[in-house]
Amino acid sequence: MKFLTSALLALVLLPVESALGQQQTWGKLTQLSPGTKIEVLDALSGAIRGQLVSIDEQGLTLRREGKGSGVTETIARADVVSVTVKRPNLKKIAL
Repeated sequence: MKFLTSALLALVLLPVESALGQQQTWGKLTQLSPGTKIEVLDALSGAIRGQLVSIDEQGLTLRREGKGSGVTETIARADVVSVTVKRPNLKKIAL
């Protein structure tokens, strides 16, 4: 009986922990500055590269790079699978 109670409790708490983790991660994303180069994995259309225009609790807007460049696209938060920040390449400077 104790095992069954523990198992049910774990199933109830798991979604709460997942939701809290997503809120904390999204909060970190809201600290990104507009113009930051990112790659968003969208559940509906796959990987999208571009520059961040804005981000809020509803989703994010970016200006696409590559195919369809210059076009702004808004992606709902529920459709965002992952976001990767693209760091600029560091070049060696010869003195």
